[in-house]
Order: sequence, then structure tokens, then C-alpha cells
Amino acid sequence: MATSIRYLFESGLKRISPPWLRRIAGGAVMEGIGSQIDVEVDRSVEGLRKRFPNAASPDALGFLGRERRILRGPGEPSDVYATRLIGWWDAHRLRGGPYALLTQLYEFFLTSLNVPMQVVGNSGIRHSVDTAGVITRDAITWSGDGGYPAVWARIYIFFALTGTTIDIPLITETGEPVLTEGGEQVLTTISIYAATSADLELFCSVPREWSAAHIDRIYITLLPPGGELWGYPVPVGTWSASDPSPGQVWGGNPVVQFIC
Repeated sequence: MATSIRYLFESGLKRISPPWLRRIAGGAVMEGIGSQIDVEVDRSVEGLRKRFPNAASPDALGFLGRERRILRGPGEPSDVYATRLIGWWDAHRLRGGPYALLTQLYEFFLTSLNVPMQVVGNSGIRHSVDTAGVITRDAITWSGDGGYPAVWARIYIFFALTGTTIDIPLITETGEPVLTEGGEQVLTTISIYAATSADLELFCSVPREWSAAHIDRIYITLLPPGGELWGYPVPVGTWSASDPSPGQVWGGNPVVQFIC
């Protein structure tokens, strides 16, 4: 499209001009006008392409994602992210519920951290997503955050990790992600026990964006292998300081819990 229009303005404009504008001085003026029109046409075409994820260059996907409120996951390939952005209208139809939240969490962490995740309410209603993206619903009996009276507008998100490390995007001093020449994010591996509050913010980004507006607090729990959280049946072991029998050490790897 841009090539054909360029020919029209750069060559055609001079060709359709009166004879006195085709000579040396006049021709130079017409070519100068045509070249400026070419620049604007090219910019318009490129700007239009950037508005469509399937045609946009990788550096434009971040702007589209922020506008459509669909975050790009750590290490998520450009073509996969572009496909997600195309379906943004359908994604937002369920916005605010556990199914939309788990779907976005699953897609956000699919490349870097494909693990089972659960969203639990104070009421005990639990929604879980497995590593294939299948979401199931059940109910458990538990005390939530233990507050009395219980605050119903709180959710708890559990990540069943396969190890004690996570991959996070490498960030520059200005807070921008480090990208490859192809526009892909560069990841770095860190221990969950060495993660800073800025690192853990990665787990809060999607819940903040996709939870319901009335939710006043979001608890995030990273469950490493063997890790157990007191009061949460996934399953929960037993512990007694006065029982000398084997197996009375509570939990394995310590869990990491924080509030968004």
C-alpha cells in the first residue's frame, strides 16, 4: 500500500503537474512536496499496523497490552502475546470473577511458571487451574485469615511451585525490562527467599488488574515442594511440640506469603 502511494506522490505528482512544474526548478519543488507526503503516508500506515496485534511490531505490543489491560507474561513470545491481545473483548466479559482471574494468571505465567494455582475466598469457595489450563470449582472448610468477624471481600491465591526458584524479567535501572533484538524479555532466576518486594510484585500484577473491584485484600502464597501453610488443607500435616515420634517437624521448605 505504502509503495503504490509513494509512486503516486513521488513520481505521479510530477507527471500530472503542468509543464512549467516539470522542469528543473519546478520538478524539484514537486518532488520535495511528494517526498514529505510519502513520509506522512508511511507513518500513517505504520501507525495503523501498530493498532492491530497480529500485524504490530514487537515493540508496540506493550502499549497495546497496557491499553487493553492484558499484561505480558515473563518470557512470553511475541506471537503468543499478540494472539492473547486479539481476544481482549471476550476476556473482559468475565472480568472480576475467579474464572477470568485464573485464566489470566495461567496465560501470564504459562511460559515462565506453569504450575497449579488456586484462588480461595474467605467463604471457602475454591477455584483451581491445572497446568493444562483446566479450571475446577470446589469448597473447603477453613478460617481464611482468622479474622473475626470474617471479611468476605478477600481472596487468597496459592502457587504450587515445583522448586524454590522463580524466573523474573531482568529490569534496567529505570525500571524498563531488558529486551533482546527481537523484542523478547530477558529472564533471570532467583530464589523465592531472596526475592525483594519489587520482585514479588510480579505475582500481584495480574490479581490487581483482574480481581473484582470490591476485593480489599489479596493474599499471595508461594508453596514450594514440601511447604505447608497452617490452616490450609492442601493437605495439612500435624505438629506437636510434646510428641517425640518421628515426623513432627512442621512443613518442608518454608512458604512465602505476602499481601498485595
